[in-house]
Amino acid sequence: MTRPRENRNPTSGKRGAGKLFFLGAAALALLAAVLFLRYGARFSGPQAVTVPLPPTAAAGSGASLPPPARAARAPAFRVGPLAPAPAPGLSEASAEGPLPVISADGREAWQVYARPFDRADTRPRLAIVISGLGLSNLETKKALAVLPAAVTLSFLPSAGNTALWLKEARETGHETLLDFSLEPSFDPLQYVGPRTLYTSLEPAQSLDRLHWVMSRGSGYIGLTTYMGTRFARSPEELRPILQEMKKRGLAFFDARTTEEKTAKELGAELKLPRGFADSILDTEVSPGAIDAVLSHLEKRARDHGSAIGVGSAYPETIDTVARWAKTLHGVVLVPLSAVLVR
Repeated sequence: MTRPRENRNPTSGKRGAGKLFFLGAAALALLAAVLFLRYGARFSGPQAVTVPLPPTAAAGSGASLPPPARAARAPAFRVGPLAPAPAPGLSEASAEGPLPVISADGREAWQVYARPFDRADTRPRLAIVISGLGLSNLETKKALAVLPAAVTLSFLPSAGNTALWLKEARETGHETLLDFSLEPSFDPLQYVGPRTLYTSLEPAQSLDRLHWVMSRGSGYIGLTTYMGTRFARSPEELRPILQEMKKRGLAFFDARTTEEKTAKELGAELKLPRGFADSILDTEVSPGAIDAVLSHLEKRARDHGSAIGVGSAYPETIDTVARWAKTLHGVVLVPLSAVLVR
């Protein structure tokens, strides 16, 4: 029997062992790499995070990066149509029609029916009230069509369709008031409208006339004086009227520009929501004169923080206010409720 030939190369065994060792080490290294990639981040310390940059132009090309995206602006404060009136719990039936009341949970018409306003806006505030609306369909429709919704509109109760005008004004976003006539000083017998309050009336008669005015519609925040210097300077006559307005959750707006202080003092005493006109826009009914008054009101708002202007339903007044409002800067046009004091 022939014996197997012996390997006569003494290094061949060592070479085989070396290859096996190398292959084993490589396999272990590969396994370690795989394990690190899969689990290493869980056990390692804080890692630097590389955020991929947007594609850039080649170095030295002279091309610049596109500007970073600008942060989106917060949406502008917008107000659409105001809620229908009367609101639940804010009216009661009467022989004349619905009258405003403070609700059982304390809600008041001057707040519920107010046009919303951005209270975070720190600019000086300027309120514009246009009164005497409702009698002329042409001018009333024009006011609703062209005036900014932040302008407050006041309607004559003697207009046959006052309730409809109030409704339409709220649908276009306008805060509303009702005019009420007071006895003037220049001629106590001059007719200034139906259900005018005269100093010759008994208090009960004055309240009956006031209730008639209040019942002409719903959704208004308060009442605007129309004429009225003689009546308004009599504390005995004016007090029960303002008390009734306070009782029914209404605001009082005095459209007279007078130094007479009876209404201001009584309003403060009663803590009645109130406002007083600083200037009449159209004592002279011309665009130039109205523009001058509006500029004066802007300055007053900047100097004092707020101002109130009142104008009549003249076509010149409506057109001028509509044009002026588009150029207003640094002062914000607000509804009357935004500048009332209490």
